[in-house]
Amino acid sequence: MQNNKTLILLVAILLLTNIGVLVYFLNFKRPERSGQPKERKSVVEYMQGEIGFNEQQTAQFKQLHDSYMDSLKIYREYVQKSKNVFFNLLQQSDVSDTTIHAAAEHIGEKQEEFEMNNFRHFQKVRAICADDQQRSKFDSMVTRMVNRPFGRRGGPPRPDSGKSSDKH
Repeated sequence: MQNNKTLILLVAILLLTNIGVLVYFLNFKRPERSGQPKERKSVVEYMQGEIGFNEQQTAQFKQLHDSYMDSLKIYREYVQKSKNVFFNLLQQSDVSDTTIHAAAEHIGEKQEEFEMNNFRHFQKVRAICADDQQRSKFDSMVTRMVNRPFGRRGGPPRPDSGKSSDKH
């Protein structure tokens, strides 16, 4: 008899706990992710605030950035076309390894051009930095960008949260 009362009490506690958790999830909205801005700044505004660009540096950066974005579009189109050619080889029944290798190599060449373009752009932006403090801030920002998780798109890099990204 005592055993039944204990079991009934445990079932009642579990039922109330489940109802409480359900009410909590239905009534409370998910909080904003910390560190995620509600309103995204443009890259130019971000560089002005984060690196401390003055008006002249900001104008130079805006011009570099606009040119860079145009070139990125062209490189992305090249890489995409190369990938389309590569994967269209799947539709052929008898494709030689030489043909596959040549198509893959072409993608690699375009990707290399893309990466070199990125590097040159960042060299030019770094050259805009007026002093060691700005260069140091820029170098830190580039390091965060390079080390961010693969596939994250859009917006400026996340602020350094103190977490190690070596946990993969």
